[in-house]
This record gives sequence, structure tokens and C-alpha cells, in this order.
Amino acid sequence: MIFVAIMGVIFLADYLIKGQVEKDFNKQDKRLVAKDKIVLRKLYNKGIAFGWFKGKESITIVGTAMVMGAAISTFVALLFKSGKGLTKLGYAMIIGGGFNNLYERCMKGYVTDYFSFNVKCDKIKRIVFNISDMFIIIGSLIVLLSKIFGNKNK
Repeated sequence: MIFVAIMGVIFLADYLIKGQVEKDFNKQDKRLVAKDKIVLRKLYNKGIAFGWFKGKESITIVGTAMVMGAAISTFVALLFKSGKGLTKLGYAMIIGGGFNNLYERCMKGYVTDYFSFNVKCDKIKRIVFNISDMFIIIGSLIVLLSKIFGNKNK
């Protein structure tokens, strides 16, 4: 099934990128790319988004696992229904990215984030992401929009 393959590709892509970041960056490195619009760096996030729950690893692991369980349950139920392609795509993105972050959190005790946007707004500039985060955000928006506007596509 294409949606399961999408999950696997997202997981594997970010797994490989994080490995490269580990190898090529130290914690002080900052490199500007994409016409100085993106900053590459290495940051270990021991909490969840924005560093929330830092120092409470068991809460972050259990909470993330529960959210992933709910997403997987919903996704599996959707797989056996026709249509709802956008919703399935959104959940595949959420699960691929979420599982990658959960895996790393369980194996290392943190999630490696490695890029931020070089913009004028300091609040946005300080947020450091990884590719899994982007897929979680985009997948969540796809699911939300497909729920709001209906999802009759195949």
C-alpha cells in the first residue's frame, strides 16, 4: 500500500538525515543554506515540541506513544475504507514522522533537530525542526482540512 510506503520513506529519510547531522555537525556549528533562509545546526531536544516537558522523559515517551497509538489505530481503520486518500496521506505523514521521533527518543533520550528558518521574527527563528516535524505539521494540516472540507477523493 502506498500510504505505508510513504510512512517508511519519511521514517528512513529523517533517520538518515539525523545520522548525517550527527556525523557532520557539532553543537556549535551553524550553516546558512538556501540563500541564507535556512540555518542548519544540531540541537538535542529532550522534551517535546518547543522543549516542553524537558527533563520528564518518561512523560514524553508515554505521551508520544499514546498519541502515536491513536494515530495508528485511526490510520489502520481508514486503510480498509475506500476513498479518503487525503486523510490517509495526512496520517501516513504524521505516523512516519512521529514514529521516527519516538524511536529516537526511546533509543537516545532525545530527538535531534537540525534546521530553523532565518527570518526576522525571533520567536520563529529560535524554533529548531527536523524533517519528521515538518511531516507531522503538514500531515496534521492535511487531516484537519480534509475533515473540515470533506474528503471524497479516491
